[in-house]
Amino acid sequence: MRSCAQSRSAIARRTFVAVVFLGLSHLVGLSSAVAAETQGDGVGWGDSSVGQATLPSNLGKVIALSAGRSHSLAIRPDGSVVAWGGGIAVPSGTPRAKAVAAGGFHSLVLATNNLVFGWSTDEQLRVPGNLGAVNAIAAGDLHGLALRPNGTVVGWGYNDRQQIAVPSGLASVVAIAAGEGHSLALRADGTVVGWGDNTFGQAPRTPALQGRMKAIAAGGNHSLALREDGRVFAWGDNSFGQIAVPSDLGAVIAIGAGANFSVALRSDRTVRVWGDNTFGQWNPPSGLTNVYRIAIGSTHALAMVVDLPTIATQPEDRRALIGTSTTFTVVAAGGQPLTYQWRLNGNNLTIAGATTPSLTVSNLRLQDAGAYSVLVSNGAGSVVSRNASLVVEAPPVIQVPPQGGTFPAGGTVTLTVEASGEGLVYRWRKDGTVVPGANFEQYTLAPLKLSDAASYDVVVTNIYGAVTSAVARVEVKPVPTFIRTPVGFTAFPGTFGVLSVEAADTVGYQWLRNGNPVGGATTPTLTFSPVTAAHAGGYSVRITNPWGTNTSPVVQVVVSAPASFSEVVGWGEASLWNGSSFVSVEPPVGLSSIKQVAAGRLHSLALTTAGTVYGWGDNQHGESLIPAGLGVVSTIAAGDGFSVAIRQDSTVVAWGRSDEQQTAVSSAATNVVAVSAGTSHTLALLQDRRLIAWGSQHAGESVIPAGVGQAVAIAAGHDFNLVLLENGTVTGWGRNEFGQRRPPASLSNVVSIAAGRAHGLALRTDGSVVAWGDNGHGQSTVPELPLPAIAIAAGSDHCLALLANNHVIAWGSTSAGQSEVPSVLNSVRGICAGWDRSLAIRTQGTRIGSIQIVAGRLRLVLASADGSAIDAGRVSKLQVYRTTGLLLPLDQWTLLPPPVVSETGEVRLLDSVSTAPGPLFYRVIERP
Repeated sequence: MRSCAQSRSAIARRTFVAVVFLGLSHLVGLSSAVAAETQGDGVGWGDSSVGQATLPSNLGKVIALSAGRSHSLAIRPDGSVVAWGGGIAVPSGTPRAKAVAAGGFHSLVLATNNLVFGWSTDEQLRVPGNLGAVNAIAAGDLHGLALRPNGTVVGWGYNDRQQIAVPSGLASVVAIAAGEGHSLALRADGTVVGWGDNTFGQAPRTPALQGRMKAIAAGGNHSLALREDGRVFAWGDNSFGQIAVPSDLGAVIAIGAGANFSVALRSDRTVRVWGDNTFGQWNPPSGLTNVYRIAIGSTHALAMVVDLPTIATQPEDRRALIGTSTTFTVVAAGGQPLTYQWRLNGNNLTIAGATTPSLTVSNLRLQDAGAYSVLVSNGAGSVVSRNASLVVEAPPVIQVPPQGGTFPAGGTVTLTVEASGEGLVYRWRKDGTVVPGANFEQYTLAPLKLSDAASYDVVVTNIYGAVTSAVARVEVKPVPTFIRTPVGFTAFPGTFGVLSVEAADTVGYQWLRNGNPVGGATTPTLTFSPVTAAHAGGYSVRITNPWGTNTSPVVQVVVSAPASFSEVVGWGEASLWNGSSFVSVEPPVGLSSIKQVAAGRLHSLALTTAGTVYGWGDNQHGESLIPAGLGVVSTIAAGDGFSVAIRQDSTVVAWGRSDEQQTAVSSAATNVVAVSAGTSHTLALLQDRRLIAWGSQHAGESVIPAGVGQAVAIAAGHDFNLVLLENGTVTGWGRNEFGQRRPPASLSNVVSIAAGRAHGLALRTDGSVVAWGDNGHGQSTVPELPLPAIAIAAGSDHCLALLANNHVIAWGSTSAGQSEVPSVLNSVRGICAGWDRSLAIRTQGTRIGSIQIVAGRLRLVLASADGSAIDAGRVSKLQVYRTTGLLLPLDQWTLLPPPVVSETGEVRLLDSVSTAPGPLFYRVIERP
């Protein structure tokens, strides 16, 4: 350090005491000035013995600060200069400033016209009159420096330590710094040059620095440099640790040097101090952050705090019509001034000239749509707003119209339009008339019919307008084609059967049996009512029009008389609560020759091949009590507390519950070919394919909608109905909270349907099963079927399918085991699903293989009807009955002792009867 005695002769003219002084620290460019005039609040700390660190209460916002030996300077946003501490006042007439520099006993101002203005009580510190325009200024203890636009440096003031002896040839300078008795310059190539007092090595001509520097600072007897990567270098006096750069300093963006201490502004906008702490230089105000710039004096420090930008109100999404204008607006806060730059789709496109808080996009085009954001910045940082979407709405524009042509009948033609616009609605027209349901970009005609030949166009609309395409003319070459071919069936004698076909471009039909025309069979439907043995054979249909003939594949009609032994097997709920007691719903022992079963909620029915009906289960409403005089029945159905039957003369009888007119059979119920009982209503199919209904009206289930079409099968569920139409599609009406009356739009080629509580089933010609509606128990999730299905049934919340191998598969609710098919169940010929139980007709089981007389007794040998082995498990389930009266009910037959397995593996038993009047009859029942 320099003492007063060492420089007495040099400062004899001055009236102040020369103590150690630090000049202002500098960054590359203008010293102590903010090019964008960012505004902030000043903060001071350290020595304030003469008020140099105590900012004036009325100072307000500042755009630049400088700290000298014992006074400080600031520039307000209007360019005016303010001084405090040390008694150095700002002279009147001081020009508007863009940079200031506070020295030991003088002050410098860089005016907005780039000329330097200064004041001091020492004439030797006066600014040279011929200095001219400069780019930057620096004030040392007793000298000043200026950086000219050509990159050269000029010094004035005292030169007792060669501090203004600028090295010869120094050029390309971009920043300067003035210390107590030495000076520094930063050149464009990132190197540093020093001159003046070098007692402590503070001003070597070429400091040993590594890499490119971007900022310099000169202190009392030490120097600092900031490298481009944010690392700080220090050299010179280290008496107070002022050049011992902390190892954990981190990335730095600005530096400053005091008399015997150093300061760094870190990248997180906080301040770090090291070196002398005599005046509390280490103690900036608590919580000091968001520091934008620092100014370091001899024993005090200043900081300019700028609030980072924040978004107060985000820009909002916009939708606007093409050709109009729309405006995005952001409200931001932070240190002023804030700058704005609007962007489209992030950084992909910066919008030229969009630099205000509002962005107006005029004469909107489709390509203006996208995500708009704004980058809000000030000198302290920046923030990006949310992406606000702009949707440009436009009337439709047809880009590619539909194309017509000539096509063969039976093929497929898809008319396609390509249009641009948002929220498009399509309406296809045929010869100027809107086609119902044709509301997509594509309209498919499949299979083509002669009647499809027409002129087609499409009207494309949205809320902004409409456009009509050019006409596409479709010509159809007529040949008869099948839409749906016949499906064969197996039926018992006396039941109902039907073969049907759907064809396009056909004017004539002729059904063939075994290749020979069937007399009078010249309509799309061939009905067998009733089925007889003579109907068995292979059937096809020949279709014709004036342009050709087509014949369907042959399908088989099999007429199969049921075996004399057929039993009803049930599983799931065994007994149910009817409100006052539990009632058994197990099938009665001994039911045989059964061809149909029906399950209601608490009761069931069985129909024999002879047309006799049996009932069991709950009988609170008389539903299980078969009416006297019912006669021969062809079909049965069961609902919740009521029963329905079709008699041999095609009339209908209903009995049981009647609180909702369930048994009030419609007067139109004549020539009935099928009935289906829902929960509280009945749906009936007439021979002419019309429908009638009666019973409850909870959801309009008993009102037949107009235009339902020609039906071939029906299914009634819980307050809803499903109908299979002649074209193999399914429709419905009534309750629909789970979509149960609306099958999938693509459903076709259906041959059988079933309805549960709130779901529907369909069996297609290929043996696949489709389900829809409620899926709370998995009832609408059809499992993978190992074989094609030939029959389906729907319970309350479960489903059954009878496979081609006469085994049953089930899925859905298992609350009472209704979906747990008995493992021994085979040879099934019919299925039925009730509320929480299932029924099956098993027409084969175990039979009497042979009868032998042994020692006057009859030995019966049992065999499996399907040839399978009878193991010990099956033997335990066999019951053998004997009677002399074949027509007696089974409970009047004699139950014989259980059969056993002999040493040779035969299953047999001995009947002790030796003589009997007339023939003996035996029956074997295999329990599930």
